[in-house]
Amino acid sequence: MKDRVEIIARTERRRKFSDAEKVAILAEADADGVSVRQVTERYEIAVSLI
Repeated sequence: MKDRVEIIARTERRRKFSDAEKVAILAEADADGVSVRQVTERYEIAVSLI
């Protein structure tokens, strides 16, 4: 039996949005004729964050 260790390194870092940016993103997602999916794709964030 062989023991194997797999190391997965990520270089991604978390982005920090200011309070004003958060409010603007939520307002944009709440606008008429705009889907949440469109907004999340524009800002490259997960739908579950809205």
